[in-house]
Amino acid sequence: MANEQDGTLSFTSNPLNWFQISECPPAEDGMERFACPTPDHMGRYRCIDDHVLCDGFIDCPTGEDEDRQNCMFYKTTKAHLDVLADALLRWARGR
Repeated sequence: MANEQDGTLSFTSNPLNWFQISECPPAEDGMERFACPTPDHMGRYRCIDDHVLCDGFIDCPTGEDEDRQNCMFYKTTKAHLDVLADALLRWARGR
């Protein structure tokens, strides 16, 4: 269940000891948020905004949001998508 005050998620375990994480609630501006893959020292999963992924500051308990390999892929993909979105907008405005 989401705890919107502190941006964390609680989790429940099923009979096989697998944990199920609920989705993070959207941010106040409606943008999607993501759950860190590892819980904090109290067993809570922190929800972070997409703009803090790969921003040079650790937001997840063990720093997964700043993993070099993942950030290299994320930043490259985001850059390509930004170029594509810009080209599509220019094309749509030109019609």
